[in-house]
Amino acid sequence: MRGMVMRAATGLLAALLLTSTMHMPAAAQPLSPVKVEEAQVLVREFLTKIGMDKKMDEILLSSRGVTIAVLVQQGKTEAQAAEICDQYMMPEFRARAPELLRRFEDVMVKDFTVPELRAIVNGEDNDARRSAQAKAGQMPAHFAAAGQEWGGMVGVDVFTKNRAAFEKLGLNEKGITQ
Repeated sequence: MRGMVMRAATGLLAALLLTSTMHMPAAAQPLSPVKVEEAQVLVREFLTKIGMDKKMDEILLSSRGVTIAVLVQQGKTEAQAAEICDQYMMPEFRARAPELLRRFEDVMVKDFTVPELRAIVNGEDNDARRSAQAKAGQMPAHFAAAGQEWGGMVGVDVFTKNRAAFEKLGLNEKGITQ
């Protein structure tokens, strides 16, 4: 899952890091409901602009290797692990990809101010853009945390839905959700 999130973060950071500039801090501001809504709209616009919605399958496929490695650690052969992953995990990951995209949106809404998001989307306000660029370094860790939490949640749900099949295969919940 970490590889998946890191790829997403890399694409996002490439778009954010337009130039190397010094940090000019923006004043911290609590977000009102109206500001949160504006922030969400700006983040969705930005993620659409960089094609994140279209990259989700690629991002999810990068998690396949991690999932297979976990299953191999549980004693499955590579072939068995790939079959389990492809039959149970990947369909659920794909079906729930919009949830992961929303988690990425939530990370950005939390990490950036509305002026910074406007600057990211519209290229306006150099001070806000520099502030956003300075914050970009924290994004990989925040996206990784969001992706790991989401992946664990999906893993638990997949195990719950397929408990009997997994137990026949000698897998426990821990082996699926790591």
